Amino acid sequence: MSTVMVLLEHEYVMAKLINISASTEERMTPGERRVASRLESFLNDDCFVWYDIPVGRKNRHPDFVIIDPDNGLVFLEVKDWTVSTLRKANQEQVTLETDGLLKSEINPLVQVRRYACDTVNALPADPCLRQNDGQYKGRLNLAWAYGVVFTRITRQQLKALTGNNENAVEKIFPSAQTICLNRPGNPGD
Repeated sequence: MSTVMVLLEHEYVMAKLINISASTEERMTPGERRVASRLESFLNDDCFVWYDIPVGRKNRHPDFVIIDPDNGLVFLEVKDWTVSTLRKANQEQVTLETDGLLKSEINPLVQVRRYACDTVNALPADPCLRQNDGQYKGRLNLAWAYGVVFTRITRQQLKALTGNNENAVEKIFPSAQTICLNRPGNPGD
């Protein structure tokens, strides 16, 4: 099971949301608010969660960055897309239809991976965060992971976009890095 899934499936005490305020919540999408609430509720109290903070040398903004003492750094990108707006997807980009217009965007897994890699490549500049010996000498000395959260699409709906081909959807949105709505019409999932 992936780090992303482990973090959201275990029930713990309460994570600390670092930069969530009334003005921040106004900027959040409904799905981001729901994910923030779930992270706060289900992560251990020694976890820290940041929303929309600049990371890496390029100051990119992942939706959530989690520091978990047991699992390291986790970067999450949240999408409130619906199956009716998601027209096509491949490993590099997705095509969305809104108001009758088609728009191509970067695949959110590629997007969040870039955020994670930018950060992971910058952090070893701090000697405390750098591996000092062995095979990974000079690299970040803690684990890291990234994933996407679809708050309004089920895994089955993603699969339907690829002609019900589980292998195809797994290549585009691997289940180890993709969290989907469990049941359609149930925003509490």
